[in-house]
Amino acid sequence: MKIPTIEQIEILFFGPGYGESILIHIGYGDWIIVDSCINPQTKKPAVLEYLEQIGLSFDCIKLIIATHWHDDHIRGLYEIVKTCPNADFFLSQAVRQSEFIKLMSYYGFETTINSKSGIQELYNIISFLQSVKKKPKFACQDRILWEKKNTNKNYSCEIRSLSPSDAAILLSHSEIAKLIPKLNAPKRRLPSITPNHASVVLWYALIII
Repeated sequence: MKIPTIEQIEILFFGPGYGESILIHIGYGDWIIVDSCINPQTKKPAVLEYLEQIGLSFDCIKLIIATHWHDDHIRGLYEIVKTCPNADFFLSQAVRQSEFIKLMSYYGFETTINSKSGIQELYNIISFLQSVKKKPKFACQDRILWEKKNTNKNYSCEIRSLSPSDAAILLSHSEIAKLIPKLNAPKRRLPSITPNHASVVLWYALIII
């Protein structure tokens, strides 16, 4: 394992074949993290362990993106957000709605469910960001999440979200509303929504002249 050169693009996948986490060197010492998974032996986020192994500072992480809130894609993301102070945290615009806020307020606290849910992970992330006076940012169709231009080095980089669209956001409203439990109902583990209209799709472009 070695650190890529400044002009090398490197994409690393962590995970058992589902619930992967992706670590990308987007050029010139800048990295992004997409989703999270846990090392089953150490119980730590796999991408943080990798960055430690190759001797990189966590300050190099510029973006942390949650493509969606399903449990298998978000475990350990709270620890990643806490550990990477320079990173902006993005999640889907589809969860920026009253239905999801109600769902998160109900499931966000610790429960008797054996393992933590994606809702709890997001709840912890947003609570942490509030404590350090930061806010989450939101991805939707055709939105620039990050860009960097260096005219002296003829270098340009852009990361853009391709989804969710306005139509997908509307569909997700009704899907999430169905998950809100009735008053005094017992807490049960939330099912994964399929198809996942709220998910974020990313587009990345690097131009070196």
